[in-house]
Amino acid sequence: MATTNVQANTTDQYRQGFQYSNTVDGLLKNVYLPALNNVTFHATPLMEMFGDFGGTIDFAANKIIKAFKYQTAGGFQAITEGGSWATGKQQKGFQVAERIKYLNAYVSLTGPAARTVKAGEGGFVDAITTSMDDTLKNARMQMERIIGGNGKGTICTCVLTAAEHSGGVTVTATSGTGGYSPVQWLQEGMAVDICTDEAGALSAGTGQQTAAATGATVSNIDYAAGTFTLTSNGALTPAAATHYLTVTKAYGDVEAAGGETANVCLEPNGLYQLVDNTSANDVWGVADRTAAPYARALCSKVVAAGGAELDEELMMGWMLDLINIQQSTPNICVVDPKSRLKYFSNRKEDRRFDMPIIDTPFGFRSTGVVIDNYTLMLQSLASLIPGTLFMLDTNAFKFAKATNGFEWVTNDAGGIFRQKEASDVLYASAINYMNFVCEDPKGQLKVTGLSY
Repeated sequence: MATTNVQANTTDQYRQGFQYSNTVDGLLKNVYLPALNNVTFHATPLMEMFGDFGGTIDFAANKIIKAFKYQTAGGFQAITEGGSWATGKQQKGFQVAERIKYLNAYVSLTGPAARTVKAGEGGFVDAITTSMDDTLKNARMQMERIIGGNGKGTICTCVLTAAEHSGGVTVTATSGTGGYSPVQWLQEGMAVDICTDEAGALSAGTGQQTAAATGATVSNIDYAAGTFTLTSNGALTPAAATHYLTVTKAYGDVEAAGGETANVCLEPNGLYQLVDNTSANDVWGVADRTAAPYARALCSKVVAAGGAELDEELMMGWMLDLINIQQSTPNICVVDPKSRLKYFSNRKEDRRFDMPIIDTPFGFRSTGVVIDNYTLMLQSLASLIPGTLFMLDTNAFKFAKATNGFEWVTNDAGGIFRQKEASDVLYASAINYMNFVCEDPKGQLKVTGLSY
């Protein structure tokens, strides 16, 4: 039998055999756009329950309108034979509005990288994959921080003195918004703003940074020790007081282009803000939720545990209050990772709770916790401060959205990548117009200060 010699083709068919723009656009649209939406909104069962299973609110304008009742209508009572009908009370309520927020995901290729891609000599898969993988990791991390936050954009707090300047200084975080480390959400090279309060006031000797001093960069992060190096972009002379680090330009005017000087947090709402009973955290555009008539509908049940150990008696009391007083039936218990380890993951003889395995609406099984006659799904959220517990009815939480998740912004030709002005960089940008809202704040519970 004759033997046929086959010549191996050394040309990179995968990278060279496709047109640049169509291939890159197809990769971004068909592979990375679904991945971006999944890691942002469907990465965990908790996010899934807040999203598709909790429901969505679609709206056309830039505000979400909601009507709340604080006095229900109708009447119910026993009457005498031939007596008058029961007297019905009149319904009372108020209308409020929540802002839409604008999320942005960005990926870029430098000039040399773009030329390599266009030449088809290798690198297009590597270049796009590397950039998008970083974007996906950042999206998941930042969204988890936001959902578990208080709607103020704070990453961590630290004390700065007047001696600190642009040369860089090692700083120890005094508190943070992560369940594992006070600097959990900081990353090497991250650009941050240094604020004097949680309202986004930028720090400087006069209380406002100059244009040259706006922002700082983080490096040399030690997650175990809670320390990092903070290098200001200009001269920084703050007073010796607690300062708040936020992602750069986390504050601005939501409805004005480039209005970074306004003191509105541009990030979506978070659980610490939505589930609260103080005027410190606004909700539905109401600055003071404790004022009449808002308090009856917008104030949640909040418990300061004062270092108490979590046990079934405490949880049963909170559950029965929600059911019988707040008229709500929670379906999930959310705790920080350290509290979950202490109270719910213990397999030794001092285990405190009945912990069944339950079937979830997502097609897999999860751990639950039995309280009285009710079974709650148990979830942890890495952005919760240790010692925190939420009892939530996830049906009341929704992603209000004006776009169908993230969508790529296309150029005039319908392509995704475009040339950056006055630069050889190609970039692609995805936008998502949404916010995270709660339609029944009074029916939710937040507990802080548990022993962990």
